Amino acid sequence: MKKIFPDKGAHNVVINTGVGKAFSALISSEIPCHDLLHHNQAYPLYYYDDLGNRYNAISGYALNLFRRHYKDNAITEEEIFYYIYAILHHKGYLEKYKNSLAKEAPRIALSEDFKELSMLGKELAELHLNYESGEMHTSVKYTTLMNAEVEGYYDVDKMTKKGDSIIYNQNIAITKIPKKAFEYVVNGKSAIDWVIERYQKTMDKDSLIENNPNDYAGGKYIFELLCRVIKLSVKSVDLIEKISEKRFE
Repeated sequence: MKKIFPDKGAHNVVINTGVGKAFSALISSEIPCHDLLHHNQAYPLYYYDDLGNRYNAISGYALNLFRRHYKDNAITEEEIFYYIYAILHHKGYLEKYKNSLAKEAPRIALSEDFKELSMLGKELAELHLNYESGEMHTSVKYTTLMNAEVEGYYDVDKMTKKGDSIIYNQNIAITKIPKKAFEYVVNGKSAIDWVIERYQKTMDKDSLIENNPNDYAGGKYIFELLCRVIKLSVKSVDLIEKISEKRFE
């Protein structure tokens, strides 16, 4: 990991891949948790040497291969990186190679839609990397007349789904969630369900120590994160549809 993230100031992004119920890919800008994806493999945009010098992780061989194939010497390592991110979300690719992806590292073909896929892949990557600052789902019902500034107003115990809504807590319900928001799946579960599952109060059976997600950054952070992930999921589904309209080989 020191070659990928040698220190906190080192810029890098990593495509993480794994196979749970199905193959998944997710980009991150920091060291991923070991259980982010099942059997996680990390593919960085850059690597660093012991002196802190940065190099492209896309090899010179791969760069020359792409340039020769497309007869374009202006192709960059970054374009290839985001092209790969697009391919790893392409429905046709995932279906055709699902058996291989379950057993070995992904193999990437050279599509005639390289440029379009690279641009779409970068758009998808930027959406995922900026999940904490992205656009929020705005349909929210406030079920009490309490002042939202009152301490604990946004605190969560356990969220529950009900139809097209999520009951966030006794004060708030997030409503009119599009069905397709739940179609964006990472590691076998929708991104929305991951937030619902991970951000709830739990008690360790042995130590009786309570894990309170509100202690991390406050309940409002969790509320806003969920609203952002809902919007991110809808946008991801739309982008993946556009990606899947292109040729993957």
